[in-house]
Amino acid sequence: MFPDHDDPDGIAEAQAVCEFCPIRQACADGALARREAFGVWGGLTEADRRAIYNQAPPSTTTRSARVAQRRRDVDALVAQGLGNKAIAARLGVPVDLVQKARRASGSTKRPSTRAVRTAERDVRIDAMLDAGVSVKQIRLQLHVGYKAVQRRCDLRSTTNTVEEVAA
Repeated sequence: MFPDHDDPDGIAEAQAVCEFCPIRQACADGALARREAFGVWGGLTEADRRAIYNQAPPSTTTRSARVAQRRRDVDALVAQGLGNKAIAARLGVPVDLVQKARRASGSTKRPSTRAVRTAERDVRIDAMLDAGVSVKQIRLQLHVGYKAVQRRCDLRSTTNTVEEVAA
């Protein structure tokens, strides 16, 4: 209903009609979504809706806390080898915010594919060495050379040489 905004009897009559209406809540929600400027919708007057529009949603965190969390999230996803677009999609933010967060944290470069593959291979070699798998089996299963396994043995600071591990 559309009573005049300065007609208290008309407003009361419109609200009385809305009181028992089965779609009252849907009507009020629709009016709020459309930002209806006039009339009584779902029992809400123009002044009621204006008060709801003007209410600021309470902020649970400060801006600096949100920015710091975003940087941590971006850094974690960069470490996984994701690019800017993939990170933005995962976090639900624009790409330019991801770029800003990466610049601020100094993580503008993504590790090369080769570096990622080498790191993954080294983890597998270490796990197999820990499990007592022979060097020959490591080389056959992972398709790596003798030097790759030797390097892992040297880096692990073991006293055993590759020959001792192989025995």
